[in-house]
Amino acid sequence: MAATSALSAVVFHNLSNMDTAIRALTNIKNLIFGLKPVNVLPDGGRVSPKRMSTEWSGNILEFETEFVQVFAISLWSPQKILIRARRVFLNDKLICQDTKRLREKQYRIGKDGSQWYTNLKVGRRMTHREKKNFIKLQNQVEKEKEQHIKGIIADAERRTRAIERLEGKKSISKSGPNFFQRKFLRRTKSEEQSESESPPQSPQH
Repeated sequence: MAATSALSAVVFHNLSNMDTAIRALTNIKNLIFGLKPVNVLPDGGRVSPKRMSTEWSGNILEFETEFVQVFAISLWSPQKILIRARRVFLNDKLICQDTKRLREKQYRIGKDGSQWYTNLKVGRRMTHREKKNFIKLQNQVEKEKEQHIKGIIADAERRTRAIERLEGKKSISKSGPNFFQRKFLRRTKSEEQSESESPPQSPQH
């Protein structure tokens, strides 16, 4: 798969242990294609009403609040950010006392090797080469997310058409097709015929 090779090129450049790199790449792809939205905000944050706090955790973090902006990729271990009032904790360590004092986003690397584009003070600034490689990986993650979303939308549209066809057949079986139903049937029949005639696409590796 082209996306896999593009991701691996960046991952392998940053990791000396190939086995670790392969596991990290697999974890990233599982996160991208297997996101579970249960009890999770659209931006990936988990809300704790009792403490009036918001928490984000995972190998890929991407969110923006009123003051905090984060895009992070951690190949080795998940990262956890907790925002409570104006304070920010990274992996249970206080890194920001007042979010209103945060400035512009920077490209940074944590002590654990995690890579960040954020206005939080994490680790050190990236070198020019590190920044260039991170941007490549960041763009690839965004591209795969878009492809994943398109796949979900296409699947939903296929399911909707199947339901419409089923409901249309039920209605027609009772009273016969009206003008709009006949038009719909002609359209769906034409779609089915064009799909059956189109040559199968070879799988991408």
